[in-house]
Amino acid sequence: MEINFCNNGALDTIENICLRQPKDGKEAVQNKIKNVTCKVSSPRTLSLKDGEFVYGYDPANPWLGDAKVVEKFLMDNL
Repeated sequence: MEINFCNNGALDTIENICLRQPKDGKEAVQNKIKNVTCKVSSPRTLSLKDGEFVYGYDPANPWLGDAKVVEKFLMDNL
């Protein structure tokens, strides 16, 4: 299993949204994400509900370009 899957997939993506869109992106993240949960999950999961962003990483089926998929999900749901 990739040790940094949470950083590479979820946390870095959230940080990038805040940095690239310092007003709207950072505000959306602050208002919509209160907790981040990273876990191993088969199949892979992404969800944002009641302030909790869940990133479920499937080590048997890793995404290439995971950050782009996570960013699209967050931008569609923030």
